[in-house]
Amino acid sequence: MSPLDNLTAPTYLGRPWKDFSTTVILETEIGGFLRPQGWISWVSNVDPPSSIFYAEYRNTGPGSSVADRVKWAGYKPTLTLTEASKYTVQSLIDGASWLPDANVAFEST
Repeated sequence: MSPLDNLTAPTYLGRPWKDFSTTVILETEIGGFLRPQGWISWVSNVDPPSSIFYAEYRNTGPGSSVADRVKWAGYKPTLTLTEASKYTVQSLIDGASWLPDANVAFEST
């Protein structure tokens, strides 16, 4: 993940919008442009509900450190392989069955 041009705006992985909002960033190379906290609240200075699920798994690059990430109840900085496998292209949309026909690069592992 890297900016197209010289990025000057504060940049985050995302922000939870409502209850049960779910976002998992996995096996992504993240550039140094990302703010260390990684995520931002929808409403400033208000932690999101504990029902959200925001997580990261095996990311690399200068922006991938989870040491200074948010401390929300619904954020999990490090998933196990078993947990992460629930959020893959194969698991969520059965990618192996149709992505090759669509000429989309896809690895099932």
